[in-house]
Amino acid sequence: MKKIAVLTNELPPYRRPIFELLGQHEGLEVKVYLSTRKEPHRLWDDAADLPHVMVQTIPNFAIRFPKSERLIHFPIAAPLVLMREHPDVIISAEFGFRTLMAWLYCALLRKPLIIWSGETPYGAAIAIAPQRLLRRFLAQRASGFLAYGEAARQYLHSLNVDNRKISVLTQAVDNDYWTESTQTADAEEIRRIHKLSGRIALCVGTLLYRKGIHHLIQAWAALPGELQQENALLLVGGGDERQRLEALASELNAHNVIFAGPIPPHKLSAYYAAADFLVLPTLLDVWGLVVNEAMASGLPVLCSKYAGCAQELIVPGQTGEIFDPADTAAFSSLLARWLRLPHKTPDSAIQAHIQQWNFESSVRGILEQLAQVGIPVSARPDASK
Repeated sequence: MKKIAVLTNELPPYRRPIFELLGQHEGLEVKVYLSTRKEPHRLWDDAADLPHVMVQTIPNFAIRFPKSERLIHFPIAAPLVLMREHPDVIISAEFGFRTLMAWLYCALLRKPLIIWSGETPYGAAIAIAPQRLLRRFLAQRASGFLAYGEAARQYLHSLNVDNRKISVLTQAVDNDYWTESTQTADAEEIRRIHKLSGRIALCVGTLLYRKGIHHLIQAWAALPGELQQENALLLVGGGDERQRLEALASELNAHNVIFAGPIPPHKLSAYYAAADFLVLPTLLDVWGLVVNEAMASGLPVLCSKYAGCAQELIVPGQTGEIFDPADTAAFSSLLARWLRLPHKTPDSAIQAHIQQWNFESSVRGILEQLAQVGIPVSARPDASK
């Protein structure tokens, strides 16, 4: 029996099926060590244990940076936990303190370290000098890497990581859930609640500066008056920037900009059902799983080039478009074109496209990487588990 230790911040709902499937494989004992059961701003339930995977929270302290919903975690007890459990391989998320602690264990006991990274070239551009030094240090010492996608792979290449040491852990959601729940959702109720008419441009995300919502409002305000009057921009999400964004919309005299507030995940499918397309104007996202959700719901997506998913999920003219949110004129022109474009949702071709990004594919990436570092695993789960 080979022991796998996974070190990460938290275990969101879209990660749980991946590790549960991994834990079902013969010859594997999977344990996930968390810094927290749930970040304070999350709307989902606390992470519970899994049938075939042990989930444990380890002692940790965290720092929150100003104007950010993210906490930087320091799992100080990680070395003690690892020395007690003696895993055969560690999968550690990100190039931070957690992974440095994992490397110390692996270097001491000569165990393989796999770094699970979503960093992209755009995100890396704002890294400070100590971060860059730590990333280069760890990149040359890890046995293997799991990348969120091609953008993350490109960043690893910039750290001189051999492509043969990289596997892709596909970023996925439960496609069937979003497809089916959107079909049964009451879209008309959402339109009644928010007094929506015409075509609906939907944006789902926390209202923070880096999410680029201010650029979206500026582009919407630059639309011809009749397009604003006849259609609606629906913003779903809460956050520290809401008051400032509402003031911006008022200042620019933007019409039909609706702030719906935060919506629990189980109610979100009705918003996808009510919309005509999704807009992701982010200035920095390692992936952007709302794009997966929207596409599984049959929506085309206008996606910022700064989202890690853009080059993989977006086929221009078919599943959506890629744009620069900071170019207000071009962004506004793109919105105008899609508000006038006669297309029907849900689009089955878009739903078929996103099926390639699924939990089974994620697990195949992990199994591939385990084999690369010397831990071969059966390709099929153990039915007896």
